[in-house]
Amino acid sequence: MNAVLHLDEQTPHIHATVVPIDAAGKLNCRAMLGDRQKMRSMQTSFAAQLAPLGLQRGVEGSQAQDQEVKRFYGLVKELNPQLEQEAQRQRATRSTSTSSTGWAARSRTCSTWWPTCSAAASG
Repeated sequence: MNAVLHLDEQTPHIHATVVPIDAAGKLNCRAMLGDRQKMRSMQTSFAAQLAPLGLQRGVEGSQAQDQEVKRFYGLVKELNPQLEQEAQRQRATRSTSTSSTGWAARSRTCSTWWPTCSAAASG
């Protein structure tokens, strides 16, 4: 397991990398993640736990397709010009704040905030 806490963006978050090894010591993604129904259930459960923080679950069974970033921002700009102005302001603020300190100073490896991380990763 590897986890990195990012404090270099507006919303602190963690990137975690795990290897799905089962009790027999074999790679087994299905044991951890299951089938599509289990994944849907996990997504619903996750959204329910974070609902008090404003997270809304995606539309279950949606046939939505990924969009190119330029197309997405074009739609955003059409739908709400004020939102685009706010996004530009935040990008400008973020670029000035991130240039003054290095990335390494704003992120920590998991062992900094989770003392058993080294043991968990090696065990």
